[in-house]
Amino acid sequence: MLLWWRLWAIVIILAFGWSAISYALTRNPRYLALSLRLCKWTGALGLLLSLFWLIARLLR
Repeated sequence: MLLWWRLWAIVIILAFGWSAISYALTRNPRYLALSLRLCKWTGALGLLLSLFWLIARLLR
């Protein structure tokens, strides 16, 4: 399970880095919108997974 969290974190960091570098090079606001969408999805997915993990721990 920890492997998936690390892989997820690496992918998210790379995606944010790509978005930031692309915005810095082109000044295209589309990359900022992409970064905001990525942030929302990441936060929602992290919250959902954390809730399921907490419920599973409480049920054991």
